[in-house]
Amino acid sequence: MNTPGLPPFLTAADATRAATEQQAAPRLRPVSGGANTPQAAGSDRHRRRINTILAFALVALVLLAPLPVGSNRGAAWMLWAMLMGVGAAVYFGAIAMLPVVRGFRAATVQPWLWLVVAALLFALVQTLPLAPVLPGWLTTLPATGAPRPTSLSLAPGASYLAVLRGVTMLVFFVLMLEASARLGRALAIGWALFFGVAFYALWGLMSLRFFGNSFFWGEKLNYLTAATGPFINRNSFATFLGMGAVLGLALILERARVPRMRHPAGNRLTSAENLASLLFWVLWLIIILALLATESRMGFAATMLGLVLVWVALPRGSSAGRNAAVKRWLGGFAALAGFGVVLLVQGGGVVERSLLIEANSASRLDLYAQVLEMIAARPLAGYGLDAFQPAYELFHHAPVSAAVIWDKTHSTYLALWVELGVVFGTLPMLAAVGLATRLVTVLRRRRHDVALVLAALAALLVGGVHSLVDFSLEMQANQFLLLAILALGVARRTVPASPSEAAAGAAQ
Repeated sequence: MNTPGLPPFLTAADATRAATEQQAAPRLRPVSGGANTPQAAGSDRHRRRINTILAFALVALVLLAPLPVGSNRGAAWMLWAMLMGVGAAVYFGAIAMLPVVRGFRAATVQPWLWLVVAALLFALVQTLPLAPVLPGWLTTLPATGAPRPTSLSLAPGASYLAVLRGVTMLVFFVLMLEASARLGRALAIGWALFFGVAFYALWGLMSLRFFGNSFFWGEKLNYLTAATGPFINRNSFATFLGMGAVLGLALILERARVPRMRHPAGNRLTSAENLASLLFWVLWLIIILALLATESRMGFAATMLGLVLVWVALPRGSSAGRNAAVKRWLGGFAALAGFGVVLLVQGGGVVERSLLIEANSASRLDLYAQVLEMIAARPLAGYGLDAFQPAYELFHHAPVSAAVIWDKTHSTYLALWVELGVVFGTLPMLAAVGLATRLVTVLRRRRHDVALVLAALAALLVGGVHSLVDFSLEMQANQFLLLAILALGVARRTVPASPSEAAAGAAQ
């Protein structure tokens, strides 16, 4: 039985759960005293409506971002930057006009956001004409006979665009934190993102099997045997699918843990509850099949790690008993066996490429060795954000093939150290570790409503592991999805005063 105003896949039990959160991370509570007035209550209602509109807009952005080639183009960066700038101005302007203004949720993760801000500010410093006045050991470059650049960045124009992209992602993350302030709305956002990823997975499979592996933007020239969806690179699509898979699994398993309201047809095999659960599992399986169709080895491995994390870390009920735990592990082994069968039947490309991993990794290891030479030459100053390609040409030599244009390091961690230096390039990594620590802390304290927290931690794991040997998280569409899931997990929830208020807040 659903509550009016809630999405059909959220029942009244989902709404009332918000009122029973007891062991959560720090959260905002309704203020008492003079601020708890009818005027303040009206202000809160208006803010909830504004946040609901914001949630719709942000979900639309996340699901549209993959269409322009994974948003890996300058035009897409500028478009999203413009929309985020206008959207943020309208949102904060509307909030400022309310009679009573509450605190913002970004304050709870502010220390980690400032680390990213510091890295972006240093990227701007790299574009300034400071190289002639800095010590030579700080700005060293291989002798080529060409005039030495006046800035630390070897491509200042590209660095400007990269900083713009970074600011866009920061603003998006802050706004998504606000949109995720209430549990019911956050769950609805999570389900919407899962459905969106499932749609792209279905499109990727249909395109591969029935439409000649077509591409949105013209003839497909690479990865002709693999599913790439709207992306050009199969690994980027695999990371996108992997994050959707861990989000979906966390939501589905959490939903199964929550007692449902009884209705006359509740025990029937064809009841609405059972059919909805079946639909969710089918959509999740479509994502897994599309992941296998990408033939991405590390994408598949990273996603499996994320799925295992969701399965193992999902809290057990205190009254579950030993038999329930045994059934859980037996179900886990059965799922692994099922994955093995699916991998053998549908994942031939992944298996074949895994058998050739040693032969295929030689050139990658040679590339990494030369990238480490670049880092050692400029460990502090870096070569400029998004300036890897012109910088690498100064270090490019055999045995790395000269027939290929290497515009990526194929490791996001190495890319940050090359472009921003070891110190400032490490700051975004520390921010990710800090947020992961916060998520782990919440998981240890909370027994209920952990789906979004667990999904955020698993999505970080998927992206972090895949980024060891690839650049999937350098695609803006993947950044949007990761930050959206992460915001859903770390957002500071408002605790309603009563179950009825919980239901009303979730509906809004």
